[in-house]
Amino acid sequence: MTQVEPLIVGGIPLVRLSGTVTERSGAELASKVMSAIFYSSHEARPLSLQQPRLADKTPP
Repeated sequence: MTQVEPLIVGGIPLVRLSGTVTERSGAELASKVMSAIFYSSHEARPLSLQQPRLADKTPP
């Protein structure tokens, strides 16, 4: 069973993986890692705030 230990250093989430990888796909492993990061955060706000990729170009 894959063990995921999240660490948050300077606001940046890092993870330590150990054990045998038992997930059947990369998507399952990614989901497990993201869930561990989400549930380990003690902050009320997200670790990284979403920024718009493109400037809003709608005319005024």
